[in-house]
Amino acid sequence: MKAQGCEKFGVVGASTTGMLALLAASYYPELSLTVAISPSDFVMRASTATARTG
Repeated sequence: MKAQGCEKFGVVGASTTGMLALLAASYYPELSLTVAISPSDFVMRASTATARTG
C-alpha cells in the first residue's frame, strides 16, 4: 500500500472481527486507525493447518 502512495491504513471489525482488528493493531504499528465495534473480551486461540490423513 505504501508503494502505491497510501500514507495511512486502517482496519474496522465488529464482534469477532473487531477482536481481530485489535489483534492486528497490536502486531502492525503501521496501522494508523483501528475501529473495533463490540469486540470479544478474549482472544481466540489460533488454529494451525495440518495435513489430513485418511
